[in-house]
Amino acid sequence: MPYYRVRAAGLKGMKTIVCTRSILECLESHFYKCSVSPRFPEISFNDESSFPWDTGIDEVLEFYNSWGEARGFLSNCMVTKYAELKADPVSMHKAMFDFWDLDIPEDIIAEALSRTSKAVMTARMNKEDRQTSQRVSQYRLSLKHI
Repeated sequence: MPYYRVRAAGLKGMKTIVCTRSILECLESHFYKCSVSPRFPEISFNDESSFPWDTGIDEVLEFYNSWGEARGFLSNCMVTKYAELKADPVSMHKAMFDFWDLDIPEDIIAEALSRTSKAVMTARMNKEDRQTSQRVSQYRLSLKHI
């Protein structure tokens, strides 16, 4: 969410973490989620031209620019990268918890992440929900990232 849309009077004093992702990956993810959502029947996974790419680019740039500006006056702001979070989730979560002054051991973080993985959470869903949930991806986009 862009910074200016956040409605919290105490935000300037909060310890804030912003996780960034490549613009291409953001758009790819948004395209997929919209293409499988019943809220966007006009967007088809098999037709990339059905997705409003210009609007998507505008939204991603708005997000990055707003938080980039906010870093200038937020005294406690940590920026992380989604790729680093995915590559080493335990260490990155530990760093975020440490930033928030939460003393959570890495073994507890690892256990929590193992219990909440996409595979584990999908297995907990009933079979019908697995087939219809837009949050359970049955496809992998083949787009190669630069």
